[in-house]
Amino acid sequence: MAYVPILKAKAGEFQALEHATPGVRSRMRPVLELVPDPELVRDQLETFSDRAMDAIPTGVVLTVDCGALPATQVLEGATGGPIARLSESLGLRACRVAG
Repeated sequence: MAYVPILKAKAGEFQALEHATPGVRSRMRPVLELVPDPELVRDQLETFSDRAMDAIPTGVVLTVDCGALPATQVLEGATGGPIARLSESLGLRACRVAG
């Protein structure tokens, strides 16, 4: 049986994930909800990816709720919106993600 905490993607929640006991971490499949600031989406995606890599144990599948992200281009000249950028960023960090 998996433990599925549903959390806002904020600093305190990432810190709680980092401090989960080994037993909890081995059965955990966290769902993190991104609550974007339209002015700072790119920065938020990078911060989220960095925090996820520090807080999510190796081998754990991270589920990301991207429903609140705007469907706008994140980087000038890049294809895809925020979800594509988040997937790319987490993929570069070797994080397993379900969206």
